[in-house]
Amino acid sequence: MRIRCLKLHFSDTTGQIDVCFCKLKISPCHTQPAENAINYYLNFVNLVRALADKQTIPDLDASTKQLLDEIALFQQREKAMTVTELMGLSHIASPATLHRKFTQLLDLGLVDAVFKDRNRRTKYVVLTANGQAYFKAIERAFEQAQKSPG
Repeated sequence: MRIRCLKLHFSDTTGQIDVCFCKLKISPCHTQPAENAINYYLNFVNLVRALADKQTIPDLDASTKQLLDEIALFQQREKAMTVTELMGLSHIASPATLHRKFTQLLDLGLVDAVFKDRNRRTKYVVLTANGQAYFKAIERAFEQAQKSPG
């Protein structure tokens, strides 16, 4: 029996997401054995690790990466995350840990907390140019992993 696709299950703040990776292309196709998809994924993980080792991207721990991912997902949906929403991400960590991780992302220059328009009561968390460059480097590693199954 051959498994045709590697399926992963994620959850975000808006609900559950099921993703099917075939050759690490997010799609509903079922044409590659799971072993190939796993090799592509592991190649991707190694490429990202190499980027961190070369200090091309910051070496972030898992919860800090997850927090940065959540901020980017909000921004991708064209809805900036508020600091209050960030502090409510209890599926990642406690509020004290979230605050520490947020401060780390601010210090690394990956995100910024800004006011929008004339509203001075609410701060929004946005990716900086460095934060966008981080995801561009990840995207390049993703594309490279697709080209060579490791």
